[in-house]
Amino acid sequence: MLSFIAAQTAHTGSCLDDHELLATYLRANDREALSELFRRHADLCYRVAHLIVNQPALAEAAVWEAFQQVMEEAAQYTGGEHVRAWLLSYVIQAARKRKPAEAPARTPRRARFQLDAQAPAVNAARI
Repeated sequence: MLSFIAAQTAHTGSCLDDHELLATYLRANDREALSELFRRHADLCYRVAHLIVNQPALAEAAVWEAFQQVMEEAAQYTGGEHVRAWLLSYVIQAARKRKPAEAPARTPRRARFQLDAQAPAVNAARI
């Protein structure tokens, strides 16, 4: 799925939990800790993004953007929620920005005629 992330994030076998990995990244600018955090959650983030945009390329782009934003805004994490939920909030936001516009729903032809028949008659003399 996210081969570009998997290739860039080598598995370090870290026994640290998500909070500790994020704290290590913030404290020591340890990119290996952040890579491990991303590796743990990349598949879930991709699946969530794909559910929103329904296109693999757009889902990957949304995850990539979200992870970049997390790197920039990691210091804003307050610890009040699970790290996974915090990551997913960035993914959902990025995916929603990329979601293709949906075509407006068409009214069935029969319903249009029924609506026209129910419309009040227009007095041509008043127009």
